[in-house]
Amino acid sequence: MMTLYSRFKKFPQPLPATIKIIEKKWEDGMENVEGYVAETKEYYLPNEACTPEQILKAGYVLAPDFPEDYDPTIHTLTWDGSNWGVEDL
Repeated sequence: MMTLYSRFKKFPQPLPATIKIIEKKWEDGMENVEGYVAETKEYYLPNEACTPEQILKAGYVLAPDFPEDYDPTIHTLTWDGSNWGVEDL
């Protein structure tokens, strides 16, 4: 089965071909303190070159596997933002 990811709690899908990476370099150890960003770099990487940490930082969350009882001939697959659901047709 294909690996699927959810972003902003939307219905899971495969990763896009490229992922936008944003790196921040902080001044004088002031990490996570507003107003102290010295440099921000933005660039795109092919998804296969991204680390799991970069994928997560870009907002993509690994979706769980489909429910075992899901049968597309008799069910509709639903998504509540973090989990799959199965409904009869």
